[in-house]
Amino acid sequence: MALTASQKQSIESYKYQIEGLKGEIQRYRDEKKRVAERTARELKNTTDSKKKEQIRKSKATAYLQISNSIESLKKAIERTRGYIQDIRSRA
Repeated sequence: MALTASQKQSIESYKYQIEGLKGEIQRYRDEKKRVAERTARELKNTTDSKKKEQIRKSKATAYLQISNSIESLKKAIERTRGYIQDIRSRA
């Protein structure tokens, strides 16, 4: 059975959502690069070992937050793809 106009519209809407989520993932990846660059610069300009340790901990925390956000977005993409498959399987 062919997809109805409403089903096609829903699929297109979900595809648009997926593209938006992919864009968010790319923004997080760019942020991760900026954190790495900023951390490297701060470590280079700091001589105090306690300050360097603090910078490294801050970097680890930032990386963890970014990684969790990316994983959450990937799960959202998979859920959305599941919605598309459900629509197609009902057709």
